[in-house]
Amino acid sequence: MTKASIALALAMPLVFGCGGGDEEPAAAPGAQTQAPAGGGAPAAPAAPPVVAQVCNAANHTCVMKPTGEIFCSGANLDGQLGDGTAQTRWTWVPVQGVTGAREIACGASHTCALTATGVFCWGQNASGALGAGHQNVTHTAVQVQGLTDATQIALGDGFSCARRASGAVSCWGDGANGRLGNSTTNVSSTPVPVAALADAVEVSAGRAHACARRADGSVVCWGAGSSGQLGQGGEHPRDSNVPIVAAGVTGATMVDAGGNHTCAVTGAGVMCWGQNNYGQSGAGEGNITTPTAVAGLTGVTQLGVSGNRTCVLVAGGAVQCWGYNNYTGELLGVGSREEKVLTPTAVNGLTGALRFDTYASGTSASACALNATNQLWCWGTGGSGRFGNGEPNSLPNATAILPDVTALNATASVPSTFPPVAEGIPARTAFEVGSHTVCGVRDGQVYCFGDGSDGRLGTGSTRANPSDAAVAVAGITDAVDVSTGLTRTCALRRNGTIACWGQLTGRIESSLPIPVEGFTDIREFSVGGTAYSMTVCGIHEDGGVSCAGSPLGANGDPNMTATRVAGITGATKVIVGTDAACALAGGKVLCWGSGSYGQLGNGATDRSATPVEVSGISDAVDIGGGSYNYCATRRNGSVSCWGSGDDGQLTNGQSGREANSPSPVAVRGLRNVASIGKMGDSMCAALRNGNGMCWGANDFGQTGHNESETDDVMAPWDYLREQNPPVAALGNIVEMGCGWNFCCALHAEGGISCAGSTPVGGSSGFLGLSNQRSTSPILAPGITFPVVAAAAE
Repeated sequence: MTKASIALALAMPLVFGCGGGDEEPAAAPGAQTQAPAGGGAPAAPAAPPVVAQVCNAANHTCVMKPTGEIFCSGANLDGQLGDGTAQTRWTWVPVQGVTGAREIACGASHTCALTATGVFCWGQNASGALGAGHQNVTHTAVQVQGLTDATQIALGDGFSCARRASGAVSCWGDGANGRLGNSTTNVSSTPVPVAALADAVEVSAGRAHACARRADGSVVCWGAGSSGQLGQGGEHPRDSNVPIVAAGVTGATMVDAGGNHTCAVTGAGVMCWGQNNYGQSGAGEGNITTPTAVAGLTGVTQLGVSGNRTCVLVAGGAVQCWGYNNYTGELLGVGSREEKVLTPTAVNGLTGALRFDTYASGTSASACALNATNQLWCWGTGGSGRFGNGEPNSLPNATAILPDVTALNATASVPSTFPPVAEGIPARTAFEVGSHTVCGVRDGQVYCFGDGSDGRLGTGSTRANPSDAAVAVAGITDAVDVSTGLTRTCALRRNGTIACWGQLTGRIESSLPIPVEGFTDIREFSVGGTAYSMTVCGIHEDGGVSCAGSPLGANGDPNMTATRVAGITGATKVIVGTDAACALAGGKVLCWGSGSYGQLGNGATDRSATPVEVSGISDAVDIGGGSYNYCATRRNGSVSCWGSGDDGQLTNGQSGREANSPSPVAVRGLRNVASIGKMGDSMCAALRNGNGMCWGANDFGQTGHNESETDDVMAPWDYLREQNPPVAALGNIVEMGCGWNFCCALHAEGGISCAGSTPVGGSSGFLGLSNQRSTSPILAPGITFPVVAAAAE
């Protein structure tokens, strides 16, 4: 994992660190602290001149100038860039609130800096890895409590450690597997001392274990040990919540804990132990529980242990790597296309390195190095802006990124703010079911529950909601409506503007709301699109429609400024699906985008960039659907649908692609319909009499049809046929919608009921039912939304 030291000698060859695992991410170590001559109690060395540094993480990278200023780039959904926002950055942004840093270290999704006044951390804090005494979300640096004498820091996956001036080591954060070394496996949001360790001269943190080099040259490790990464020997290695001695390691001058293996430099050369399925521990391919020498290495000046790979810096400034290289040959930077590189091989294009760092987990790895002129070079897996060069491409060879990190001088990020607006659109019933989330509006505040991945809950983090409550979206207090799609959610504000959060495009991702430009005087709206490409459309006061994002059903760069859709007037509702959209105007339905499933409803399967009229419908009063199918509620209370029907959504007695229809099909047995919500493979309608009817996919009992679980429901079924007393107490159904494997209803009393798969978000489940499912509606706890009469809208 990431480990760095303030004892960085200017003459030292490239400093790098590796860390990370395959089951979970890990970070990489940085520069090594040298042992004091003669052993004994470690002396606190005089602080050397501060030099430029770099650290790599799961999806972000940070650099530090000799002045102590820090700049980061990459993923930021958990605040790991420390710039005060939660938006992914593709170029370098300054960390706020930290000055005079002497050392930086990166964990999987958090970062820390050592300064003269203490240690400051920012990023993911779900397990207290920031050491601030809480587990709250934060987007700027916070000071680690009670730690003013740290001389070195090391970060792992969800935990952090520091060597103190006395030689003691303290750790904080996630205690699983015993990674805090304090005789427990408990979480701690403040530093706790590692047991029986008072003479450490270096500490390193891996995915779920940590190691320390002691003054006498021995190495002790603690935490996860099932792969042999603690070096305890034997056929059945196991975790340890206290330090244990790595067998046979003497005279160590460096140590580095990685994903599930560890390495040390000794007088006899480099020794490694732990997981070895790709030869990363350097001897054969089976796990190594006792430290074993790696052949063919001399002049090693720094270690980097990470995931299923290992790297070293050698005299002269070259970096050599071996281990897992994946099939693209882009992980190690050695040019080989082999999946396994079993012998140390030089990284292409890199010479004269002085410091470097690396991070790897599973099939993703990145590394960066600094040379004597502070030029930054990087290689490995691209994406998420982690290299700060504005490009998503992977770098199979070491590539120049910055000519001189000391010249970085970026403007501080300005978080989006949304001062509340008192006048504007009146309150309305606002409730929508998305693929993985359910959201609503109460008193101007958006609340969501479900999956927090991609920041889609809008809380400033990637955490799932608690099992017993919805969570409030941050920053917006004047919302009047909400719409949610595959990986993002948007809110309509009282002033007619739109703000969104989650995965907006392949390059724009934010766990806090950000405004979508070009939307003004919007009265109705909808968001959809693919997993990595948002499309959001809104209806203006004059009945025209504007859209922003990716072109529907076509390749092309997204335009995140709203532009008018030609040919639509008098629109009253719009629905955006995965690759098409439909608008209701004067009883007719107009659709545009992809027609591959028949989702345009015009009798054809061709794409249309301009709106086309759905065949045979002139009396529509509402529209719904999404995904790859759409429906219209007609004046007489019947419903007609078109598009995908492979799960029985069209009730035409067919399944598979042959069930698709490019023309509207009347839904059999469905009458007296009030509204159709956002749908996908399962469909539901709210009836005028307060009941609900569902049909389509029923793999998890999401239609409420508990007699045909795993079978498609080919005709509308009474959603409330089986209900418990708490659901009955909620009153009539007002609106309905379906996500992936679940359907939900908003009731007249403001409560929500859901049926189907419950583990949409969080280990405790979507509805607080663990990994259970319910084939009949149950109460979704913790939140109610006001139901506003239609006349008041």
